[in-house]
Amino acid sequence: MADERIWVSPIVRREREVDEVRSQLKRLGGNIVFEDVADLRNWHDCVEGADVIVILICRESNNDPAIKDIVTEASRLGKRIVGIWIDEELGSGIPGYMDREGDAVCDLEEERMKLAVIEGENIWVEPSGKPRPKQKVPRHKGH
Repeated sequence: MADERIWVSPIVRREREVDEVRSQLKRLGGNIVFEDVADLRNWHDCVEGADVIVILICRESNNDPAIKDIVTEASRLGKRIVGIWIDEELGSGIPGYMDREGDAVCDLEEERMKLAVIEGENIWVEPSGKPRPKQKVPRHKGH
């Protein structure tokens, strides 16, 4: 899975964190694409051209309607969608758009990032790094 194209969605006012995650994923062996995309005006091309879509979970992304559209479209196209927590103070509760359409949510711990983003494991953790509580109703993505 290491040769899959990974797009880390940009987030306005969180450019430093986006760059750090991109660098970290590269060090872990990830193939990062569309690094020059600084805003979400042309997100359609990025979603179509990537195999894995990474959404950094923070207040800014949770409040950006384009992020929800990106996740919905990526899911429709069968892309792998991974959320990465960058705001621990958000507490618990995976955002609804990621809970419904995502394939994994991890924190910034390198081994979990590698497993979730590069190796394709379905990891689900809270911002603290603890596993999320088991869902009461099983998900059926894409149905």
